[in-house]
Amino acid sequence: ATSALDAENEAIVQGAIEKLLVDLRCTVVLIAHRLSTVINANQIAVVHKGTIVERGTHEELVGKGGVYAQLVSRQMSRDASSVMDAKAGGAAPTAGKATEIDQLIEEMEANGGLQMEPEAEE
Repeated sequence: ATSALDAENEAIVQGAIEKLLVDLRCTVVLIAHRLSTVINANQIAVVHKGTIVERGTHEELVGKGGVYAQLVSRQMSRDASSVMDAKAGGAAPTAGKATEIDQLIEEMEANGGLQMEPEAEE
């Protein structure tokens, strides 16, 4: 769970995971709310209530303009705001990431903008 780590320690964990991927040539399944944890993954699945609502690479998902793209946009805005607050001497907001993701998906469902991915044939 890297969500409780500061940026320096998160980078150490990320480095260890990347080393495993290279050295052992293994599959790693990451479950994360922090986008920096999954941005370099071969495949990212956005899951809501046990169902994949989007799947693809970071670039593909941002290009779709769906849930993932909106989360990226919100996190970038929040991170920029946190930097500005820190420079001004204020405390950064600590909104729950899981709650934010759930709220965004529920908003999209209510507005008819959430499309479920068809089940993959394997």
